[in-house]
Amino acid sequence: SLILVLAFALRIYRLPEVPSGFFADETSIGYNAYTIFTTGKDEYGIPYPTFFRSFGDYKHPIPIYSTVPFVALFGLTEFSARLQSIFYGTIIIILLYLIGKEMSSKNGGLWSALAATTMPWLIHYSRIGFEFITYAAFFSFCLYVLIKIEKNQNYIVPFFISLGLTIYTYQPAKLIVFLFLFGALLIYRKIFILYK
Repeated sequence: SLILVLAFALRIYRLPEVPSGFFADETSIGYNAYTIFTTGKDEYGIPYPTFFRSFGDYKHPIPIYSTVPFVALFGLTEFSARLQSIFYGTIIIILLYLIGKEMSSKNGGLWSALAATTMPWLIHYSRIGFEFITYAAFFSFCLYVLIKIEKNQNYIVPFFISLGLTIYTYQPAKLIVFLFLFGALLIYRKIFILYK
């Protein structure tokens, strides 16, 4: 719990000011979350879209819909637009603890969580409202569930659901998820074949 307190403190401190500037992607995610909350439509007037057209490209739905509760609570601000990143950054730390515990021991999990808490790049991406941190959290969950499959086949369905959701977090996930799935099916083929 002390690790999570440290993680939260490192990520929440001066959140609107650091990093300086407010990026176009953050603006798009925050504003679309606001329009979904207030009107049920995106910035182009499309009700509850699967993908959000914005600034000449398309944003994925999970980061935007995840931002809606924070915009609802704190209004349309830089702070609220970045809060979902802290949420997912904290989830990553919890998942890395669980992964480390599964692969090593409780102490291994604690060391994994502490390393994730203090990694500069992970702190950085946990403080800005980009899609990447959402993808990292969902992918970490996929990895955790895959590790659990070896001991319990009941995790196979959650594994496929989490992989499907990961595709809706970040553009590169569309490639990485299928490569990850191919590797998982290859390595754990006996478990998947015997699943009933």
